[in-house]
Amino acid sequence: MEVILLTTLLVWAGAGIRKLRKQGLWKDMIVYACLWATSTTIITLHRFNIPVPNPLDGIAYVYQPLSYLWKQWFS
Repeated sequence: MEVILLTTLLVWAGAGIRKLRKQGLWKDMIVYACLWATSTTIITLHRFNIPVPNPLDGIAYVYQPLSYLWKQWFS
């Protein structure tokens, strides 16, 4: 089942990349390929029951010191 899913994703991504390449949109093609690779990796990890961290946890980790500083200044 995973082989069919990955094959479908690769064909679909290839069609999109081919269209962008014909139009000469190189930056868009790079962003498109990176987003497809990221989403395919997350889908594959999820299908194999490997826990995928929540991106909001990373954002909260980055902004936690700013939150602490904000509380100190305005409390």
